[in-house]
Amino acid sequence: VVVEIDYTALKAEIARADALDESKYTEESWAAMKKVYDEAVALIDNAQTQAEVDAKTAELKAAIDALVEKTVVVEIDYTALKAEIARADALDESKYTEESWAAMKKVYDEAKALIDNAQTQAEVDAKTAELKAAIDALVEKTVVVEIDYSALKAQIERADALDESKYTEESWAAMRDVYEKAVALIDNAETQAEVDEMTAALKAAIDALVVKGTDVVLDYTELKAQIARADALNEDDYTADSWLEMIKAYDAAKALLNNAETQEEIDAAAKALKTAIDNLVKKEVIVKPTIDYSALLAQIARVDALNESDYTSDSWANMIAEYNVAKALLNNAETQEEVDAAAAKLKAAIDALVKVSGDINPPPTGDFALICVALILVALVPVVFVVLRKKRVIKLR
Repeated sequence: VVVEIDYTALKAEIARADALDESKYTEESWAAMKKVYDEAVALIDNAQTQAEVDAKTAELKAAIDALVEKTVVVEIDYTALKAEIARADALDESKYTEESWAAMKKVYDEAKALIDNAQTQAEVDAKTAELKAAIDALVEKTVVVEIDYSALKAQIERADALDESKYTEESWAAMRDVYEKAVALIDNAETQAEVDEMTAALKAAIDALVVKGTDVVLDYTELKAQIARADALNEDDYTADSWLEMIKAYDAAKALLNNAETQEEIDAAAKALKTAIDNLVKKEVIVKPTIDYSALLAQIARVDALNESDYTSDSWANMIAEYNVAKALLNNAETQEEVDAAAAKLKAAIDALVKVSGDINPPPTGDFALICVALILVALVPVVFVVLRKKRVIKLR
């Protein structure tokens, strides 16, 4: 009796196995599947019964389904997402409408939860764009601006107290023009900046008034010298308190320049400014130690030259953990010791890599050469001993 055997299902599983990429799976699971695969291929057109074919078909299907994929480490960049989160953190909720803030906060919370938990870069990029759009869409509340006119009113009162007859017509007319604009601005300004600019302009116009018939020649040389000293200074170099005291004396000196009535007040202002400059307190400068990253960079470069598929997943994962620590430490270390320690750990992890064939990663070239020489010498010792023994025997004979 000729038994008709159907190999269709078995051939389908063989074709399914042929379409797979061995490099994507662990050695152990691939070897198990390959064993069944070879048996299945050998069974084609050689089976005795349909049951034998069906059993091998089921076995091959199970072996393919049991294949274990290698672990792939995906490097995801969260930099842009963290920048948008930082933008949101810097905002003041009270300035925005409840509805727009709630919409932004929902996306913000999702973004925070995604940090270090994303599966793909595309997922992170999409959430970054969504959070940026939500921040940009925030609607500011309508704010009634409270404007402070007190300083402007003080300058208007100062002008009101002056006696026009004591000043030249030209300087008085210039001051009066600014004065009238200042009076018109009271309770009519749209911004505080507008009021502050007018206050400064009126103050300058009053300070620029020229007294009639002043024959006294005043010497501003020292005052100008101290003002020049102050102008050459950098605020960032000094403590806030000492700088504030100097600025008070500086503003008083500037206001007095070419507006003094006596030499005494000029000299007093110059002395006060000199003292304030001399009393400036420099900020403490913290100098970071110079750190040498060359050894760490050399080990990182070694890793960059490796091919992950050449090594076992466990040894590669151990090495990558040290590699990530080393990368994070670049230009962020506090001491040379922690850089050297990271370089040593990464070197040890690289040297401990196990090749897919089972061989340990070979030692550096120099060490390997020394080991080879030592092994050759050890191997030659018995040979030399035998040669010498033969020579001795021949001589005795």
